[in-house]
Amino acid sequence: MGWVYLPEGYTIRWQRGDSTAVIFLGRHMDTYPDEPAKVAVLATMPVSPTGWTDLAEVRLVGRRWLRQR
Repeated sequence: MGWVYLPEGYTIRWQRGDSTAVIFLGRHMDTYPDEPAKVAVLATMPVSPTGWTDLAEVRLVGRRWLRQR
């Protein structure tokens, strides 16, 4: 699972195999991945289900989401 914090105040989470990246407002990270999320999801964005190759790619997904807003 990759987590990226954007300076604009968003957190992007993308897990390999998922068809969406999850966007949170603020700086968040799951401390206990087996527990339900305690932070509301702001939005989701479709991504390739083949997964990301590195955190730079997750950051690009976040930037693309910001441009589309």
